[in-house]
Amino acid sequence: MLKNVLGESPIISPQGNLTGGTNGATLYGKVEELKGEGFVNLILNLGQIKAANADGIGVLTTTKVTVENAGGKFRLAETNETVHAVLKITGMLKNFDLCDSNQAAIDSLS
Repeated sequence: MLKNVLGESPIISPQGNLTGGTNGATLYGKVEELKGEGFVNLILNLGQIKAANADGIGVLTTTKVTVENAGGKFRLAETNETVHAVLKITGMLKNFDLCDSNQAAIDSLS
C-alpha cells in the first residue's frame, strides 16, 4: 500500500485485491495512522486494484464513515472498471465521490 501526500491531502494507493480481511485491516491501520498525523481528508486511489468484492466495498464504506466522522472528506480516485462494476452491482456507487485523477480529487476537496 503506497502513501503519497500532495499538499494537505494524503493519497493511499492500495494494490492487488480489495476484498476485506487483511487488506481491510491494513487500510484501517493506515487511516488511523494518518489521523494521528493530523490529516483529516483522504483520497484513495484505486487504479491498481485487480479484483474487488462486496467485502472490499464494505472496507471502503467503513473508511469513508471513519474519515467523515472525524470531520474530513473522502474521495476515490482513478477507480478502475473492476471496482466501478462492484460498486454498481452492490448499489453503493451513489455513496462515493469518484474522481478521474488524484488532482481532480484534491481539487474537489476545496
